[in-house]
Amino acid sequence: MWSLCAFIICIPLVSGLRQIGLLPVSPLSLWFACIYLAWITKRIFFDKKSIRSPSIIGNLIDTLSAVVVISLIMIILQYPLDYVGYRMLSYVRMRQDDPMFCMFAAFILLQGLFLYRIMELEVQGKTILEWAIPVFYIHAVTIIFFSLLQIIFNIPPKFNEAILFSPFSDVHSYGSYVVLLFFLFLGLSFVKGKIHKLRTLFAGFFFCFILLSTSVSTVAALVITSSIFVAYKYGARWFMTFSGVILAGLLLINLYPSILEKSDNLLIQRYAKRLIVKTVIHPGSPLTGRSMSADQALGIIREYPLTGSGIGTFYRISHFYHYSDTPHPERIENAHNYYLQFAADLGIPALLLLFSITYFVYTAGINNVLRDANFKNFRKGLIFGLSAYLITMLTGHPLLLSSQQFLFWFVIAVISIHYQLIGEVTHPQDGAL
Repeated sequence: MWSLCAFIICIPLVSGLRQIGLLPVSPLSLWFACIYLAWITKRIFFDKKSIRSPSIIGNLIDTLSAVVVISLIMIILQYPLDYVGYRMLSYVRMRQDDPMFCMFAAFILLQGLFLYRIMELEVQGKTILEWAIPVFYIHAVTIIFFSLLQIIFNIPPKFNEAILFSPFSDVHSYGSYVVLLFFLFLGLSFVKGKIHKLRTLFAGFFFCFILLSTSVSTVAALVITSSIFVAYKYGARWFMTFSGVILAGLLLINLYPSILEKSDNLLIQRYAKRLIVKTVIHPGSPLTGRSMSADQALGIIREYPLTGSGIGTFYRISHFYHYSDTPHPERIENAHNYYLQFAADLGIPALLLLFSITYFVYTAGINNVLRDANFKNFRKGLIFGLSAYLITMLTGHPLLLSSQQFLFWFVIAVISIHYQLIGEVTHPQDGAL
């Protein structure tokens, strides 16, 4: 329990140390593998306890894990046995264009799923709520430290127009978790009609970091989720006002684009490329490239609707496929839409499994809020934060990274474990709620 808690606390810290060059490689995957092997050995052989899931979410996760493993096996069986043995025993390059990258892709995805299963079986419902909040505080302090380090001292140096992404490896994964933390601390800021100053300060930091990251998709997730938050907390009138101000601002920018275009500021220039319609639809814009990737993903899904092309194969084979009449052989990239890439790799049924897990997580979270007054603001903030995270996955793919897998499924566990969707049935003999 405590080793798992320490591991989760260290995720942003280890990622940050890796980014600034103090760690040659990230040890997160190795650490988790050791934790998981020690846990499952102890639980089965020493404690004599079952690893059967007591919840619908856990059963769906087990099913998805089986799909991933089967997909991996089917890919490996396509190659000669001696080649597979040589690659496994000698070296496996962690490059997406490598035929054996499927093993890394499966390992990365399974890490998050297995983390949830450990927490489901080992962490009591109320206990997870008590120690999760301090974990998020530590994450917040860690991210603020590394973000300020990059802003003030340019450590690590920015690249590809991205001003801010540390402690994570890219601006999109950075934005996904920071926008989640923003809504978490925004929810925690409201305490019995009063404003909690420290939590509001944290929310303010993350709001500024989202803007400085120059990730327009993260800003879009922030705006969309904020609109829902305003409607939920203040009603339809404030929702209409908030939405009207945002739309008026976008209209003003497009009517008078020189407001942004004439600026020499890198931050403003990047937003100009994403907010002004004539630059967004211009050939060669980021939107054009992403539409090509979406077309490739749909082409793979059309070819392999049930099974997908295989876990971790999208980057390597996507340029051979297209849904429209125009192929894009020059486009070799990830899909920049995790849902499309997930379906292309594993098939539509696997994507429906992921959506089903998400649905039951929201059901659990909402039922928690309605049934239990304790930690209500925390749960609300976490649900809104998860919503923003899921929106960022429409234009990004944070879950291709191990660090984001761990953080995402940790959040899923915190939201859902306290409430079991099978009538809150407990299984004391299994060590789970």
